[in-house]
Amino acid sequence: MGGIKTIFFGDVAQLLPIQQKEGQIWESEIFNAVPRYSLHKPVRQQDERFIDILNRVRNYQFDESVIAFINERTVHKSQLPLSCLRLYTTRERVVSANEKDYAEYPGDGTDFLAQDSYVGNERTAKIALRETRLLEHLSIKPNMPVMLIHNLHVPTGWVNGTIALVEYMEEENICLKKRLPNGNDAIYWIQRISRQVPSTSYTRTQFPIVPAFATTIHKAQSATIDCVGIHLDNMLSHGQLYVAMSRVRKMDDLYFFGAETPLNIKRKFGADIDALDIARKKCV
Repeated sequence: MGGIKTIFFGDVAQLLPIQQKEGQIWESEIFNAVPRYSLHKPVRQQDERFIDILNRVRNYQFDESVIAFINERTVHKSQLPLSCLRLYTTRERVVSANEKDYAEYPGDGTDFLAQDSYVGNERTAKIALRETRLLEHLSIKPNMPVMLIHNLHVPTGWVNGTIALVEYMEEENICLKKRLPNGNDAIYWIQRISRQVPSTSYTRTQFPIVPAFATTIHKAQSATIDCVGIHLDNMLSHGQLYVAMSRVRKMDDLYFFGAETPLNIKRKFGADIDALDIARKKCV
């Protein structure tokens, strides 16, 4: 047995596990025993100024250029584009924002209940099924913004993180609409998908969308999002601001809100010193 070749990818400048039960990866003997390489070519972003700003934030270099950039992109919440997903630091803020926005959004809502399959204790299964990221109760309205949480059709850009509007709803199908870079609209019909919790028999079937009024920075990690509005708050978790800012492709699609301008940095930004030291080092 053994002999399997394995490649590990990761970025210690991004969010670390929320509940740290064991040591960090860099404390492992494996970390220092295997060859390590740094990837330096950005794929998501192309604008040199934006890349430079992101690198400064990544390394906690909050100099005048970073402050100036945030000032330029800070707006009132009411000025955020409709398709802009707001990112908050805590789940409590997200729940409050989504409930408020959904209640105030015009139109009649439709509820879609997930189809769950499990054996054993219901409470245990329901908690575990959250790992699928599919909502147990999905409530949406016509023209409401939603975010895809699954790659449905990569060639045409209907991928994890895509923000779209609900065009039409049926019992088994939902029609989504998004604006293309050329100004035209594209539509796509989605159906329910099924996801299984690893190492269990728990399965959930639901439409792979979530309301796109607001979400936490932690949930947005790994997603490429069309438009983001970051609520400026104390960010006590390592890498939160960098992760939030780096979700978009272009700086014109990034906004900040919830702060007075000109910005005076009095907020707290948490950092893991060991992770920061490793992130700044150049590997082979």
